Amino acid sequence: MRLYICSLVSSALVAGLAYAASAQQAIPEPSESEMKSSFGQFVSQLESKPAAQIQFVAFEKRSCKPASIQRYHCSFTYSTNVPADSFSIILPRGSLSGMFFADDDGHLKFEMVIG
Repeated sequence: MRLYICSLVSSALVAGLAYAASAQQAIPEPSESEMKSSFGQFVSQLESKPAAQIQFVAFEKRSCKPASIQRYHCSFTYSTNVPADSFSIILPRGSLSGMFFADDDGHLKFEMVIG
């Protein structure tokens, strides 16, 4: 009986650890196209222009480093086709860095890091 209880407790612990580990699986490093898409969605939420009006004429991934198993700190350069006076928050071209992470639905999101 004692052996059965120990075996049951051990199995429960192993199952619990396996579940916890699977919930925190590392996301893969984002590709340049994934970063561009995620940053485009971020910009369209900041600006009053529809996302279709903000076209990137250049986007280049510079570097990505894991910040945690769920986040990457990446830097990139971008350039849009929108005149400078059309933007209210960001510049029409520049170099930025920030966090890329998967949301609850698994979609890649961008979060700007200042400082």
